[in-house]
Amino acid sequence: IFSEDSKIKNRLNIIDNILHPLILEEMNDIINKKRLNNETIFIEVPLLYELKLNNYFDKVIYVYINKKNQIERLIKRSNCSTDEAIKKIDAQMDVETKKNIALINNDIIIDNNQSIEYTYKEIDKILNNDK
Repeated sequence: IFSEDSKIKNRLNIIDNILHPLILEEMNDIINKKRLNNETIFIEVPLLYELKLNNYFDKVIYVYINKKNQIERLIKRSNCSTDEAIKKIDAQMDVETKKNIALINNDIIIDNNQSIEYTYKEIDKILNNDK
């Protein structure tokens, strides 16, 4: 997935072009069913800003982590090298760009650079409409 090979990238684009519409259709079905019952739903969307899907949602919560911490956590979680972690992260939209998009759109931002306890407190605030 993180290869420089143009043949591999072309194949991945073909796969994306097949899968993304199917995923969006399923996501829309779920959203529409939940809205009928006036239910609150949470959907994790890995490429939310890259695919401009943020307009699908009433509210967006962006969980922000700076690149240094993102690299450290990826290495720890995936047991990969620093170079591999950087390659994976650099294949994505930059976190500061995403944060700026979130700020422009008035999305809720959770700072995930702190402890897990801090992050849980921020989530509780949001769920209790304290933010």
